[in-house]
Amino acid sequence: IKYSSSSYIPFKLRHKVILSNFRVQHQLRAKIENILERNNYQKYPKNEETDPFEQKNKNDLDHLFWKQTGRRHYPDYYKRLGRSMICNAAGGTIQKSIANNNDILSRVLSKVESKFNFLNYDRVFQFDSWRFWESLVSGCCTLHVDFEKYGAKLPIMPVNGIHYVGIDIDNPSKAINTLTNVDQIEQISNNGRKWVLENCSPSAITKRFLELIK
Repeated sequence: IKYSSSSYIPFKLRHKVILSNFRVQHQLRAKIENILERNNYQKYPKNEETDPFEQKNKNDLDHLFWKQTGRRHYPDYYKRLGRSMICNAAGGTIQKSIANNNDILSRVLSKVESKFNFLNYDRVFQFDSWRFWESLVSGCCTLHVDFEKYGAKLPIMPVNGIHYVGIDIDNPSKAINTLTNVDQIEQISNNGRKWVLENCSPSAITKRFLELIK
């Protein structure tokens, strides 16, 4: 596929892969990787190609962005996004409610839980990432956890199954099945791109901010 930074590649012309190319591993990413490995990488092979932290951009503007973003701006990464059908954009830490309690009973239950694993995950921390927004605007079908289920809050919430595929860590079957339907993930990718441009573009954020301070 010939890539141009100013062009949008239609979904059906993209590589049938899941872009999951993290340089820094998070606990949540590892859990979602395990789910994808067991269920989805057979149909959508994993693309884990990354760019070295010290790789400098030849273009002066790209190099400036690279310095300003803590070495997180790589044109080749954006090309991969634009060529991929699906992107794993998960990040952060997923926890169980008991982890936040420090009383004696909770500490005892935590030890029992660590051995028998009888509680479900119910909250996510530090879930936001640039990759989530980059994936949406690039037109990928974007994967993350189910924001509503795990208590994530955004100014305007995307809808699981409409704008992105949100995975329930304890019961991922719905997300797994969604990813088997190419027509459905194409629709989600289109919806997600439209949603993020309408609600999270610089002009949309500026308008929302001005309304807040009126």
